[in-house]
Amino acid sequence: MVPALRLGLRPPPRSGFRLASGRRRGQSLAHEARQTAGADGDGTHFLRLNNCWAESRMHIRSLITALTTLLLAGLSSGCFCRDTPQLLKLADCTTNSLAFRLVWPTGELFQIVLGIPYQDTNALSFRGELAFRQSTTTVLRVPVGSHAVTPCNWLDNHASAPHVAGYILTWSRTNAAERLDHLFMKGQIYNVEVQFAEPPPPTSTLWLHWIGQAGL
Repeated sequence: MVPALRLGLRPPPRSGFRLASGRRRGQSLAHEARQTAGADGDGTHFLRLNNCWAESRMHIRSLITALTTLLLAGLSSGCFCRDTPQLLKLADCTTNSLAFRLVWPTGELFQIVLGIPYQDTNALSFRGELAFRQSTTTVLRVPVGSHAVTPCNWLDNHASAPHVAGYILTWSRTNAAERLDHLFMKGQIYNVEVQFAEPPPPTSTLWLHWIGQAGL
């Protein structure tokens, strides 16, 4: 028999033949088992990754829900609110005698401010007294006058009429016992009477200014 090399033919590679079972010739059953196990392992790994991703999404969703709940609770309780300047209009000074009721708000650094349109501030002159009472008790009397006012710009952007000049009537009360913060209690109702011996312009208004949170 003539050898295969002399006829110019190469012996077929052993790895090119497959048996009826699909296994390559010369491939051991152990090697086939390892390949099968590897394929199954890849499928199991994919399923594990998919399960991990689903669980992560559930955790993220739960975390967002919890943070939203905390944020809403903080906003409703005022934890994230800042103290800002607040204004409350008390009365229009259209007559020499005024009377009104005042529910004292929550805050600090309270001041009584007289608002006068800028066109009426020339030769400003007035004097009078503010009396704060609760039931039959006089809590505070405040003499006021154009000779003892402190100009401010607190009413520039808050007064109903534009271009209103502000004059603080209680700025000189620097003693702790005289400050409005220490004399009045939040939520309490006070009766206020204003008497002008010499009234300010009839376009004037009275305001309460303080530092606090809106709506409190």
